[in-house]
Amino acid sequence: MAITSMNIALNQALMDFVAADMRENGYASISEYLRALVRERRRERDEDQLLALVNEVRSRTVPPKPARKGARKALQGRKKA
Repeated sequence: MAITSMNIALNQALMDFVAADMRENGYASISEYLRALVRERRRERDEDQLLALVNEVRSRTVPPKPARKGARKALQGRKKA
């Protein structure tokens, strides 16, 4: 996989946050920190898409009809015959 560089500009408040978060979470470099953030965001997006797909399928699925009273006995009687 090819590596591509990018430059970003942060104001001092954001840079201070990044530095503190890196220290607290053991990141060795800003690159490592940003890669982790991008991976986390990608995972969240993928999970959101999967959940949306599951909900779409559920909305299209017709729920089963409730069993009639005595249906179990009628089925058991058929098996014996």
